[in-house]
Amino acid sequence: MAHCEQLTHPHIYGPHLNDISLAGCARLTDASVEESCSASPSLLRLNICGCVGLRRPQIASSSLEVLNFGKYSDDNDNNFTGGIPAEWGALTNLKKLSMMNCGLDGGCF
Repeated sequence: MAHCEQLTHPHIYGPHLNDISLAGCARLTDASVEESCSASPSLLRLNICGCVGLRRPQIASSSLEVLNFGKYSDDNDNNFTGGIPAEWGALTNLKKLSMMNCGLDGGCF
């Protein structure tokens, strides 16, 4: 689903879904990311790099191991240059974190 620029609220979830890539989906909403995480108990990898429509999605997944995120919105308060927001504390199984477009060189994997 990566780079689907008009995608706003896909209903992407499932009990066996383990990898979701929505990188570059510029109009994606917080609610769609939250739904995908909460309704996918086997989710291991989530790529939301470059989803500039996101504001502060509540990512809660005890199974998530890899998270790729970067600058979400054009609002300077939501660039997450300080790392993972405190409310993402439920990511207890996280093993790999990639922060892109946070003032460092690089792109989405």
